[in-house]
Amino acid sequence: MDKVTNFTDVSSTLLKELQTGWEAAEEHAHELKVLELKARADGELNVSRHEELALKVKEMELKLAYEKLLAEQLTLEKQA
Repeated sequence: MDKVTNFTDVSSTLLKELQTGWEAAEEHAHELKVLELKARADGELNVSRHEELALKVKEMELKLAYEKLLAEQLTLEKQA
């Protein structure tokens, strides 16, 4: 196996892992947002809990954006 083939295999594997992680992070962020909206609608959310959930959603969104950028970078490297 030459270096190019090996790099392609590694890139493909990493890309698949990032895709899987991205999908899981996206689903988790959505679930957190749904829980936040439900709690707010039920009037059960106090300010500190609301802030905590909002921060968790923001954290997941940032992780998601980071993983998307990594996936794009790997895709570009693979095409090069």
